[in-house]
Parts: sequence; C-alpha cells; structure tokens
Amino acid sequence: MNVSIGPRWERFIEEAVEDGRYGSASDVVREGLRLVQEREAETATLKETLRKSIEAGGDVKEEELDVFLEAEFEKLEKEGY
Repeated sequence: MNVSIGPRWERFIEEAVEDGRYGSASDVVREGLRLVQEREAETATLKETLRKSIEAGGDVKEEELDVFLEAEFEKLEKEGY
C-alpha cells in the first residue's frame, strides 16, 4: 500500500520517531489508525445507545447513559480497540 500524507504529516512522523516516541514511521501510522478505529467504535456505540433510547421513548437519564457508555468503552478496550 502506498499512501501520500503530505509534508506536514511527514514532518510530524519524522519528529515523533526522532524524539523516540515511536520506533518507526510505521509505528506512528499504526497508532494513528488504532486511534481512528477506537473513535469510530466509540461513535458506533453512542449511536446504538441513542437509537435504543429513541426506540424506548428516549427516556434515559444522563447518569444511566454515562454508566452504559463507560461499560461499553471498557469492553472495547479489552477487545483491543
């Protein structure tokens, strides 16, 4: 796979590797992709929670939603997202 990221991101990756935060450019890109995947999983969980809430009449307390989302995020973390 060949990906063009432009000079700005190339500099960012080079600096991250030079500073020792990552071992290689590939490590930086993989971490970025992992974060995107994690964010998308969190967004999907939130959308599903909202969909269920709307189907149930939308009567979900903020505290209940917080507890549910925290539990879902913990599951995702355990699964490696």
